Amino acid sequence: MSDPHCKIDDLFDNRGGFTLLTGTINGLFGKLLAKGFETEIHELFIKFRDHFKDNFYIEIQRHNDENEKEFENFLLKKSKELEIPLIASHEVFYLNQEMYEAHDALLCIGEKTYVTEKNRLKYSNQHYLKSSEEMKIIFQDLPEALENNYNFPYRCSYKPNLSIP
Repeated sequence: MSDPHCKIDDLFDNRGGFTLLTGTINGLFGKLLAKGFETEIHELFIKFRDHFKDNFYIEIQRHNDENEKEFENFLLKKSKELEIPLIASHEVFYLNQEMYEAHDALLCIGEKTYVTEKNRLKYSNQHYLKSSEEMKIIFQDLPEALENNYNFPYRCSYKPNLSIP
């Protein structure tokens, strides 16, 4: 079984009504950067910007994960260079920081590894649900990214179809 995904052409063909964020270091752009495909990322960012207009954001996350700072520096550079807005976000795997060890053990079970192994999937202990105040501190140097995060829900709406109960 593979991760859920869609083709990039599907995004272009069905762009009406949704917003596109660049994703995490473990997503498409993080994986492309790790393989050295900077030119391809640049070209995709231009295509997404041109197609999605103000519904395309470069997503910045700060969990202190491995290689995250390098990825962030690349994204900040592209945001400025291509005039694509930033949005601050946070990947949450568990409710509070005390749940980190349990989550780490659960990852090991899923990957059939042990917590003592060096070469295994491992995240930092920062993937818990942060408060607004914590997010303000983490992203104090990127006020525009925080503002876009704050305003994001106001750009979203959903009206369900009427149905008989």
